[in-house]
Order: sequence, then structure tokens, then C-alpha cells
Amino acid sequence: MLRRSRSEAHSERELSGSALAAVNRAVLREAGAPEGVRFFSKLRTRCVGIQSARQVRRAERHGPLMMRLVAPPLVALTHAIQDMRVCGASKLPAGPMLVVANHTCHLDALTVGVALYEAGIAPHFAARADLFRVPVLGSILRRMGQIPVHRSDDGEGDATAAMTEMADRLQRGECVVVFPEGTFTRDPEKWPMRAKTGAARLALRFPGVPVIGLAHWGNEALIDPWTGKVAWQKLGRNSSRLDVRFTAPLDLEQFWGRDESYELLTDMTESMMTAITDELAQLRSEDPTSAGLTPRKRRWDRAIDGDPYRVQNARNKARRRRAERRRARLLLTTGLFATSAFLRRMRAGRREN
Repeated sequence: MLRRSRSEAHSERELSGSALAAVNRAVLREAGAPEGVRFFSKLRTRCVGIQSARQVRRAERHGPLMMRLVAPPLVALTHAIQDMRVCGASKLPAGPMLVVANHTCHLDALTVGVALYEAGIAPHFAARADLFRVPVLGSILRRMGQIPVHRSDDGEGDATAAMTEMADRLQRGECVVVFPEGTFTRDPEKWPMRAKTGAARLALRFPGVPVIGLAHWGNEALIDPWTGKVAWQKLGRNSSRLDVRFTAPLDLEQFWGRDESYELLTDMTESMMTAITDELAQLRSEDPTSAGLTPRKRRWDRAIDGDPYRVQNARNKARRRRAERRRARLLLTTGLFATSAFLRRMRAGRREN
């Protein structure tokens, strides 16, 4: 019986190989190739299959060269530390799109980027401008085509330049990712808080560009957004689960054709955040740690409800400022040493002459 099963498997392989060879013969016959040429040995057929597989893998690479180099190890790392499950990627349309997502911790950009990249889309994020000042990281972000955003308290750059850059990316047919909240949610229960209106402004400017909502849950179990402490015991596919869910293109037709106003932008932004919150509620209903928790009737608003993490946030900002001053001193010291060494060499050369 074992011999019979082996012979049946061998015959199936021969049949598949002969079928592929027949297809190749038909293609060459239409192209005018001579009948007597034997292109269809088993080795030649196998090589053709390998070459086509390589072409498919190359076609799946997206974005700038730096993104194609950095993305594979990041994708592998994400799947290694978490059991990542993505739902709704088949709903993503072709061409330009605006993706809006909830924001809970430092890993969110990596999560959204991996989910989009695996769906065949090169993501372009609106990221904090101070990340672009970090050595090496800033250069990588620029070469990957990410967009720096200067905040009102940054004191550098123009906040409107980011909106212009994102608009240009949408016009070029690219995918732009925005976290409408602008920072980690201040809601103690991690529901999306009241968002800013930047995403709504972009959507109004390009009515034909689909707006996709994205909800994710699981990153906040790995890293604390305020202390930066990592739960090392939860790292691994068997210890941590990450759920990502895309929505269908949001129905925002009720906002088109109206004069832009603060009320219109606020209502449009709330419609986006409601879609994200509904998806997030479905994800959290499957999480035992979130059992019984439902979204608030009124979204958390820092202007009304305050900032329960303002002390930790102030410490984080002070830590970043100290790190920037250290980097500046290091660069200044390195430049002085290099200049001094260059002058010494110049003097030594003149003495020898």
C-alpha cells in the first residue's frame, strides 16, 4: 500500500509537470517558436517555476529602497515577539488612501506599518519631528519617506508643512498614515480619546481618496507608554497576541460639499474615531483582560477631563531634552576634536615643507 501511494504521488507530480510543459508549449507556439526545440525538460520546467516565484517575491516589495531593506527584518521581529493576527486587509483599495488608527504606545507605528506592508502597501507616517533628529534613525526615516510633524510647543519648523507634504503624498497615489489623537491616549482604560482635526482636513481636501480606519489591541501589554518598561516575560508568540482590524472605506459623503468650519471638522473627526472605537470594542471583547469594559459615552477630552499622565509626560519630555543636549554636546566635541586634528596635520605639513 505504501508503494502504491508513492507511485500515485509520483504520477501526480509528473502530471503537474506535463501540464506546465503543455502550457509553455502553447505560449511558445503562439510566439512563433520552432516545434523541434526541446525547451521542456523537467529541469527547464523547474527553473521556470523558480524564476516565476522570484519575480512574484520581487513584485511584492514596495516603497523606497530603504523601506524594502528595513521592512523584512521588522516584519520578522514583529511576528516573533507577538502572535499578530490581521483582519480586513482584503478590504483595502488600490491607489492612494488615508489610514487613521488609534494610538496606545510606542509599538503602534511598527504594528500599523507591518500590517500595511504585508498587505502590499508602502506606509508613510506622520511622525514626531524630534525622531528625525536622532542620529541614524532620522536618516533612515527620511530615506523611508516618512513625514516629520512639528508640534506647537516644538519651537522649530512649521506645523503646516506636514499637512502640505501629506497632501502631496496623496496626490502621488501613496498611502498616508495618521494617528488622529496626536499622541498616546490619556484615557485610563485605553479607549481612543478626543482627536485633532488634521485627518479630517486632509479628507476634505481629497474627497475621492478613501479613508480607512484601523484598530489594534495588544501592544499595551508589552510596553508601558509612560515609563517605557518592557514586559519581557510576555515577549514571544505563545505569550502575547496582537490583533489588527481594518475597516471598510468610511462613508463620509455627508460631509462633502459643505463649507469647512470647526464644527464640520469636529463632526468628521468624531465619525472617524467612532468607527475605530467600534472595531476596537470588538477586538477587546475577545480579550479576557478587557472583559466587561465598554467605550465611554463621552470620549475622554484632556481639556475637560485633564491629563492623568501629565507628571510622567513631563518627565519624558525632560528626559528627551536632556538626551538632545547630550547629543548636541557630543557632536560639538567631536567636531572640535576633528578640527583640531586637521589643523595639527596642516601645521605639521607646513613644517616639513
